[in-house]
Amino acid sequence: MEPQGGADRRGDALDGSWLEDAMMHAVSVIVFNSDPVLVLRTIESTLTQSRPPDLLQVLVSGSGPDDPLAAGVNRACSAATSGTTCRVIVRADNLGFAGGHNYLADKAFAAGADWVTLLNPDLDMDPDALERYWASVEEHAEGFAIHGPHLVTRTDEGEVIDSAGIVWSRDARHFDADQGQPAVQLPDWVHSADGVSGALLTLSRDTHAKLLDGGGEFLDELFLAYREDAELGRRIRVMGGSCLIHPTPGFRHRRGARNAERTSPLQRLLGVQNRFLMRARLGPERPGSAASALIRDLTVVTAVVVRERSSLPGLRRAWSVRRFERYKGRAAAAAPRR
Repeated sequence: MEPQGGADRRGDALDGSWLEDAMMHAVSVIVFNSDPVLVLRTIESTLTQSRPPDLLQVLVSGSGPDDPLAAGVNRACSAATSGTTCRVIVRADNLGFAGGHNYLADKAFAAGADWVTLLNPDLDMDPDALERYWASVEEHAEGFAIHGPHLVTRTDEGEVIDSAGIVWSRDARHFDADQGQPAVQLPDWVHSADGVSGALLTLSRDTHAKLLDGGGEFLDELFLAYREDAELGRRIRVMGGSCLIHPTPGFRHRRGARNAERTSPLQRLLGVQNRFLMRARLGPERPGSAASALIRDLTVVTAVVVRERSSLPGLRRAWSVRRFERYKGRAAAAAPRR
């Protein structure tokens, strides 16, 4: 059952003539245990863009229709004057990042969207950021690819890079590229990376269809909390596609944990689980040095067994579904290269 936090809402359209030949862009936001102030700021920032989305979908998970945050999201969407169609979906369950965005992407493309942008509910955007970013994405729309902008974050020392794409280490760990470096070092050209941060990720209808054809899914729903975006980027590359990072300023990410800062027992458990899900899924296509990655795998297993036993359930779960992940990985690797 899918209780609705409110009917579809379309703000009073403005002139609208600039939309006549435009592609249809949808934005998807998942809200779960999120800071209400940041959520509403992100929603309002999205709806007041110089080029707002044609469709904004907000999935509020783990809530009921009377939840204060869901009510606040509904009010923000009701106040929209941009011509954006807003859909607020409230569910008592939690589909997770991957499951939630798979669900919303299916709905958006079924509604006629040409592009879907995944947007974290902790992003600040300049008023014209989406317009400039989407113009760059449409300019580089040919081929099988996912897209993302440079993300920055504010510190006491000024703006630093939050993510300029995803990179992999020799021991098969993934990181946000250039994280913590001064934002002035960002390149001013579209460049390729090993993946795109899931905090803001865009894909076309055609890319979505090819991902489904090549393995049956957009994001892998067995991954929980972390690594979904890294696995997707690697899968795209294995299937012959690209991960493109656009030099569009104006996106600021207020994330929680950063690279190597997963500190709670649950975060560490999921980190262990997802590392070995990635190992099963990617097999020989896992980036890095095979020897270095194996040493790291053995180090993690030893640490879990000897010292960090709270992560044992994650290791067991990864082991229990390894054959299914291998099957999905082989299906993607065998798909025709794009």
